[in-house]
Amino acid sequence: DLMAFMALDELGGGEANDIWGWVDPTDSTEYVIMGRTNGTAFVNISDPLNPFLVADVPTETTSSLWRDVKVYADHAFIVSEAGGHGMQVVDLTQLGGIPNPPVTLQPNAVYPGFGNAHNIAINEQTGFAYAVGTNTAGGGIHAIDVSDPVNPVIAGTYDESYTHDAQVVMYTGPDQDHAGQEVAFCFNEDHVAIVDVTDKTDMELISDVTYAQVEYTHQGWLSEDQTFLYFNDELDERTWG
Repeated sequence: DLMAFMALDELGGGEANDIWGWVDPTDSTEYVIMGRTNGTAFVNISDPLNPFLVADVPTETTSSLWRDVKVYADHAFIVSEAGGHGMQVVDLTQLGGIPNPPVTLQPNAVYPGFGNAHNIAINEQTGFAYAVGTNTAGGGIHAIDVSDPVNPVIAGTYDESYTHDAQVVMYTGPDQDHAGQEVAFCFNEDHVAIVDVTDKTDMELISDVTYAQVEYTHQGWLSEDQTFLYFNDELDERTWG
């Protein structure tokens, strides 16, 4: 079988930690956006057997094992556990016009409302980003209006407990009591929290979900019809077999 590999030194060095993607709407070029300890790599994979590094955005402060990125409105939003990092915003439409890649780019904006963050979720239907595991709100939800991507504005916080990861959707599932609400499904170390985030200034808990043999509630995702939520525990096998 034909396969292509890119070593870390071809991607800017450091260690890899997260991955997302973007397709340029003007020419359908597909890019991988890969977090590293020391920055973020933007890789053209339109020819999957010949991927190449287009650009690197260095970490805003120091290196960190954790970095996470999501995309909204042709912009990448990058957070890291690095102290004082904030949220970097990178205009992805510039990638196709780089004549001699790879190049080093600086973010088009940096949101300073928090320093470190473990993760970020974005509801592309509403234009809100949700940083979690930050040094604000006890590590809970830090909501940001990114409808104008290079001018992000805080929208509210929710500090029920530390959130490790989240998915935020406009709810269309079977529970009619919450139809049409913006709902965050949060994976909070020792439980799943389901939160109504429709009003960012007054986010409210809908339900806490606990389970036997909990060790570290890590991440999850909804089924397409929002009937089921699938989530995992990072450490339960280590303790319980």
